[in-house]
Amino acid sequence: MIRKLASKMMVLALLTASLVTGSMAGLALANGCSLFNNGTNRYEVDSQSDLVTLGTDINCRGREIHQTADIELDGWIAPVTSWYGTFNGGDFRIKDDVAPASQSPLFFNPLGSISINNVHRSGNVTHNNFGSGGFVGYSEYKVTIAESSMTGNVNGTGGYVGGFVGVSFTGPTASVEITGSSMNGAVTGNSPVGGFVGGTEGPVTISTSSRIGPTSGSGSVGGFVGQVQDSFHGARGAVTITGSYSTGDVSATGTNAGGSFGAGGFVATAQDVTIESSYTTSSVSIAGVGSLNNIGGFVAYTDTFTVSQSFTSGDVTDTSAGPIRRVGGFVGVANIRASISDSFATGDVIGSAQPPAVHASTGGLIGLSNGTGSTITRTYTTGDVIRASTTRLGFFRHFL
Repeated sequence: MIRKLASKMMVLALLTASLVTGSMAGLALANGCSLFNNGTNRYEVDSQSDLVTLGTDINCRGREIHQTADIELDGWIAPVTSWYGTFNGGDFRIKDDVAPASQSPLFFNPLGSISINNVHRSGNVTHNNFGSGGFVGYSEYKVTIAESSMTGNVNGTGGYVGGFVGVSFTGPTASVEITGSSMNGAVTGNSPVGGFVGGTEGPVTISTSSRIGPTSGSGSVGGFVGQVQDSFHGARGAVTITGSYSTGDVSATGTNAGGSFGAGGFVATAQDVTIESSYTTSSVSIAGVGSLNNIGGFVAYTDTFTVSQSFTSGDVTDTSAGPIRRVGGFVGVANIRASISDSFATGDVIGSAQPPAVHASTGGLIGLSNGTGSTITRTYTTGDVIRASTTRLGFFRHFL
């Protein structure tokens, strides 16, 4: 408090000097970011009021922000909006343990790339707008999160819900990168929903991170990532997961369960998915009625699927009804090709017992692949493959 008071007195002195002498340099300093500056161009926050300032003072945009103490949130219903830059939490906590019914993401709609490092938030988030996340609700730019954690539940009703990031799309640099971080709590919403990221049009990279807790919704639901696809900038919708793991059930339920994509232990849908040295113990399930239901232990739907030195141990269960249903121990649909090596699945794969569909297939590893370039090496399954309503069963269901 003494430092902040001294800083404000200095700013006032500079402003007075500029008015008396006409010094433009004095005016430039006076019109800088109003947060405390420790003299090395690092601006500091240690209270909720500082976070409010961060979102309202346009001169703080693009700055390097450092948290210097634990911050207790009280009625956090309006996130830091428009700010972009680097936020270093210094391993302090941002706490909203006694939260009202509607807590907001920390950041929303930054006007540039945002980097969040060593930030630890605890408490529940309930957000009813488009884009809900523990750290960032909505962004059109790159979001980078490193060595950070979220402990608490995230619930959204406006679409695109993620434990860390709700949605990052539209902008040419829209993407998400998460390293060395963890999310512990339930993530629930409509569609799409992801344990870390709800949806994005750019690439998603997750490394050395963990996700603990259930993930549920009514459409595209993934333990890590809900939906990654790009309709505007070409094939940028890739997901790469390395050295990471998840626990907690993943489920899609409702009258539109699965929608056009479905439920996956790591990813619901993406154009390209690569998984290395990772595992999930999550059980994955889909129920209800949908026009196109896909479900997989790792991924529900992708064009190209590559997995190595990884495993899944949860059951994959389809109880849905609909004309098209594809179920796989690793991937429901690998539309173009799949490459699987040095990996295994130990859970049961159970197809729906609903009346026969127009097209239904169940595989111990892959439900359906339309390509000819798929390969499986040094890989096995130990669980049962069961479907009551069709004879299309196997280790790898492959239809040309």
